[in-house]
Amino acid sequence: MHLIEGQKGGSKKQHKPYEQPDNLLSTAKLKALIALSEGEIQGDITEQNIYIDNTPLANADGSRNFNGVTWEFRNGSQTQDYIKGIPEISNELRANYIVKANKPWVRSFSNLDLDAIRIKLSLPTHVEYKENGDMVGTVTKYAIDLSTDGSAFETVVNAEFNGKTTSEYQRDHRINLPSAVNGWAIRVRRLTPDSNSNSKLINAFAVSSYAEVIDSKLRYPNTALLYIELDASQFNGAVPKISCKLKGKLVQVPDNYDPVSRTYSGIWRGGFKMAYTNNPAWLAYYLMRDEIAGMGLRIDSTMIDKWSIYQLGQYCDQMVSDGKGGKEPRFACNEYIQSQEDAYTVLKDLVASFRGIIFWGNDQICLTADMPQDEPDFIYHPSNVIGDFAYSGGSYKNRYTSCLVAYSDPNNHYCDDVEAVWDYDLMRRYDVNVMKLTAIGCTSQAEAQRRGRWALLSNAKDEVITFTVGLDGYIPMPARIIGVADPSRSGKENGGRIHAVSGRKITLDRVVDYSAGDRLVINLPDGTAQSRTIKAISTDKKTITVSANYKIEPVAGAVWCIDSDNIAIQYFRVTSISATEKGRFTITAIQHDPDKFKYIDEGIRIESKPITVTPPSSISTPKNIVVSESSYISQGLSIASLNATWDTVEGATNYVAQWRKDNSAWINVGRTNGTNFTVEGVYSGVYEVRVRAVNAIDVSSPWAYSQATSIKGKVGKPDKPIGFTASDDVVFGVDLKWSFPDGSGDTSHTEIQYSTNESEEKALLLSNVTYPSCSYSQTGLSIGQVFFYRARLVDKIGNVSDWTEWVRGISSTNTNDLTDHIFDEIKETDAWNSLIDSVDNAAISSIENAKAIIENALANDTETRRRRVENGSLSAEIKETNSVLLTEKEATAIALRELNSKYGDVSSNLTEFKKTTAEQNSATAQAIQSINTKVGDVSTSISDVSETVNNLNGKISAHRTMKVKIDDKGQQYVAGMTMGVENTDNGMQSNVIFLADKFMVMNQANGNPVPAFIIKDGNVIMNGAIIGRASLNFATISDTIQSENYVPGKSGWRLFKDGNFEINSSFLGGGRIELNGSGLAVFDERNVLRVKLGKL
Repeated sequence: MHLIEGQKGGSKKQHKPYEQPDNLLSTAKLKALIALSEGEIQGDITEQNIYIDNTPLANADGSRNFNGVTWEFRNGSQTQDYIKGIPEISNELRANYIVKANKPWVRSFSNLDLDAIRIKLSLPTHVEYKENGDMVGTVTKYAIDLSTDGSAFETVVNAEFNGKTTSEYQRDHRINLPSAVNGWAIRVRRLTPDSNSNSKLINAFAVSSYAEVIDSKLRYPNTALLYIELDASQFNGAVPKISCKLKGKLVQVPDNYDPVSRTYSGIWRGGFKMAYTNNPAWLAYYLMRDEIAGMGLRIDSTMIDKWSIYQLGQYCDQMVSDGKGGKEPRFACNEYIQSQEDAYTVLKDLVASFRGIIFWGNDQICLTADMPQDEPDFIYHPSNVIGDFAYSGGSYKNRYTSCLVAYSDPNNHYCDDVEAVWDYDLMRRYDVNVMKLTAIGCTSQAEAQRRGRWALLSNAKDEVITFTVGLDGYIPMPARIIGVADPSRSGKENGGRIHAVSGRKITLDRVVDYSAGDRLVINLPDGTAQSRTIKAISTDKKTITVSANYKIEPVAGAVWCIDSDNIAIQYFRVTSISATEKGRFTITAIQHDPDKFKYIDEGIRIESKPITVTPPSSISTPKNIVVSESSYISQGLSIASLNATWDTVEGATNYVAQWRKDNSAWINVGRTNGTNFTVEGVYSGVYEVRVRAVNAIDVSSPWAYSQATSIKGKVGKPDKPIGFTASDDVVFGVDLKWSFPDGSGDTSHTEIQYSTNESEEKALLLSNVTYPSCSYSQTGLSIGQVFFYRARLVDKIGNVSDWTEWVRGISSTNTNDLTDHIFDEIKETDAWNSLIDSVDNAAISSIENAKAIIENALANDTETRRRRVENGSLSAEIKETNSVLLTEKEATAIALRELNSKYGDVSSNLTEFKKTTAEQNSATAQAIQSINTKVGDVSTSISDVSETVNNLNGKISAHRTMKVKIDDKGQQYVAGMTMGVENTDNGMQSNVIFLADKFMVMNQANGNPVPAFIIKDGNVIMNGAIIGRASLNFATISDTIQSENYVPGKSGWRLFKDGNFEINSSFLGGGRIELNGSGLAVFDERNVLRVKLGKL
């Protein structure tokens, strides 16, 4: 057998060369120096809590998420080091040296001021050609060595070029230089062999240039810094978001406080130390005391009660449930204050984070919080209150049942998240009503829950109490907790005054129905209240023995009350105290629920103790309403009164009563705790009374009515005012005065009407003047304004007297009074002050202030151009300055141009100044032109000042003033004018004012100037005038006065300066009368003398 072999025909498929894309690309570096905080901070920054576009720089295991990132941190201390290279001054020099394996690049540097050398390496082409035609990258290694003061070289950079490029690729290396005596040497070595013998490998590189670097060494003391350098190619050329999670400011905390464990050891003696904390109470103390970020320049240590803040700090640090099985502090504040705001607003927002309340009182900043309190600070009872307790509450529409709390979620890079909080009991009662709340500084979901619960429960208990006290009003401060023992609401006696004290035995002023185990609360002599458990009660139920001594022995007359689990006293938090009259104060307080805190912190709901024994059921109407009449003598007059009484209704805490006369409208008496009321000064008529009872929960009975009862009372109506007069000498107004008749003690007010004539149809109400005032001023009238006035009295139950007769009043036309009044108003304006000021003072002062602002500004952009020539005593100069100034709260632009010429003591100056300023609530603009010359002792000046002021505080002004002045050896001559509009205390005024010895208005007819109006030495001179209406105090006739229709012997009248007075009449065809010093003559229409009196 033969083996037959064969082969496949054909050839291999041809290889297509592959070119690797260039991957060595020149990259830009992003360098950022971020100011993290003013002042020293704790910091504790690691790569794990630096975030770039919300991604940590490094993972928990240390692996990096970004390459080519370098960073440095400074904590903001006074002595911190500078960050190298930020900023820097560099001198770059060209090298163009190709580095070979046997020829490194070496340079020596002897300038000991250098901080670094920056070397730029250049790689023109970096490619390897394979045998199969592929173009791929390659690897070229190199090293940079440093020698200090001639020592051996040490490698500081060991790197490589790994990749491919067909175009020039550059890379920088900054070599930081250590301290030296003589200098340094730097060497760049090639570690990869040269490629000279291999034409398919191109990997030569060179030192393109090097730069000598001197850092500016800016330490930025007291500013925390983060420097970070990024490879821009990783972010597509955009600037990424850079953030970090750090521990903030070092603030003053008690020296016995451990901010890490949040514990306080031993007794605090008032000392402080610097440490990081997010306890909001100590952050509030920092803001009040810090002189840079806070109010330390205005507040010293004596103005702050640090002991109360210590208690608040301990309350904030108490551990509560975090809702996830662990514990967390009750309050923490992680807040970044990034802008300047009103100090009180910032402080108020901060203290709100721990339910704080801040106010000024007793020359101190008082800081407290809504937190549990064992007993009230002071107690009140009808025995130390003037009048009754008045209760009020909010609308059902404002009863919120759920709350959306916005807080910063640390699991989502502290972006805002919303925590929903609701209360089922409130929702069942008030339906769904949502409140929105921003929890400032809150980064805990559990704390957001607690804040929402507190808001809902505090809103649900919103009853407000108001009452009046005597000097006890000095005792409670706002935000203090007071106890109120109100028997009208509780339904039983629960307070009063102490009758006697003997050790632990307290004798009360009334019988009490309580038992051992209840608590006796007493106002002590030091102005505080304290409770003690009742040990025993005497058989007469008036003497109580307590289980322990009070801290200060009570005194007789002190107020007491009993707090029991069966019927508790009411708790309120004081919100305001105001003085109403001498020795009296009105206290307003809002309901305080001491049982809500368990529910807020732990979710345990405790039912509130009852405050009344009155059953919340329907209540019956009052019975036996009796209306009677009584009278008494006052100042010799008999005063009639209406008296109403009714029986007590079981379960009623107060009553609402009304009365009316002769079936008129019902008049409200108001709520009363008693079963009677009295109306004094009633008039004769038929009266009715109606009453309804109200129980402790404001359930009211139907109205109960009395029988209509006839009361004699006063007969007739009140007498009208006596001596009602109106003035004629008040500038721009009329003063009204009157007196009251005898027996007018029951007057309520005086009703005044006015009219342009004595017509009742056109009468308008001017005012109701409360008794016993007996004067009224109508202001804002024009000069010579005439009105007619009348008045009548109205008593307290609505009876009115007859009107007085109309009296005429007129605003003053006295020129002296008017001139003085108007002059006083004008003197208060900016326009007036600008006019009377020295002609150059205002201009020079504004210009010099502008120069000082430019020189002293911390942040400005100023451009100055100056041309000056000088030859001996001769000089000429032109100077232009343009400046823009910015501060945190103000923007200002200034343009100043000055022309100066001088020849020895002879000088001339022209200055143009313009300035605009804008602030948050105000804007001003100013333009000034000033011309000045001086020769010897004589100087001349011209100024033109324009200024506008507009701010939200009510100051609105715009004026322009032009003045000229000559100063001849100390004797000044001034002329000027100003026009302005300004909002003054007397309202908006517009004025045009002239300052001159002579003032003239002229007209030029046919080219010949003729004076038309002249003022000189206080006199007005006119060639002619047409006056619509004139009021003359005094007039002098230099020729004649006549009517416009005067025709001698026929019509009109004429008064001659020689005393002749001619009166012509058209009666019965005409005639005239002539009157002079000789007598009176009467002529008929034919000019025939008919009557003559006097000298015949």
